[in-house]
Amino acid sequence: MSLNTLPTGSKRPRWRLRCSAPQRNPLALIVALTALAASFGVAAQPASRPAKETPTLEKLERNLRDLGQRARDAAAEISTTALGLVGVDYKFGGNHPDQGLDCSGFVRYVFAQATGITLPRSAREQARVGKTISRDELQPGDLVFFNTRRFQYSHVGVYLGDSRFIHSPSRGGVVEVVDLDNSYWRKTFNGARRVIGAAVAGEASAATLMEQKQIEAAVKKQLAEQAERERLAAEAAEKARSESARAANPSAAFSRDY
Repeated sequence: MSLNTLPTGSKRPRWRLRCSAPQRNPLALIVALTALAASFGVAAQPASRPAKETPTLEKLERNLRDLGQRARDAAAEISTTALGLVGVDYKFGGNHPDQGLDCSGFVRYVFAQATGITLPRSAREQARVGKTISRDELQPGDLVFFNTRRFQYSHVGVYLGDSRFIHSPSRGGVVEVVDLDNSYWRKTFNGARRVIGAAVAGEASAATLMEQKQIEAAVKKQLAEQAERERLAAEAAEKARSESARAANPSAAFSRDY
């Protein structure tokens, strides 16, 4: 019988689909906050979360996503600005594309135009800004340093990704993209610094740090409550087993009691 031919007076059956929303684990959020200090990636999606989540936890999660997105946007703007200067002449002490740029002047100009961040003038001073990272941790927008003049941090460029960086090389050259795996650059590589991730993360307010502490306290409370529920459940189960055993063998229970 089809639904259109139901007998008079019959009610159409009702079907309801129920689905449960995905849940996320607040513990994973704390791990993500720790990782953010070292990188500007976004935290991975946890597998489960409590049905009721505090507004503070949701707010911190949004803050983490916003910080990560801002860092990625800044890195993309740095790369775009830097690539727009390919072909500009090298000039020792140069600070503007119209007059030419040396290595540190190039990096300083790119960061000022792309992010508004004013870096120090020399490569050696720029090597003190931001956070030290390893070569394996390089991401677009990071600074790469080289020992090209027999002293540390004597040359600097901007990492673009895929083992390539952009720089203003030396007298007679122009701004160019080169391979970091080239034998010369691999030999003279002197370290790397992350300015963008450190600058964005540094904007986190004291309120955000307080939110982190509140979340950590909330998670500890949840774990303590869960442990207490498990303890009470174990005690109840043990009591039920004991009573069941006594009911099954009352004479044995009597002999033990007396």
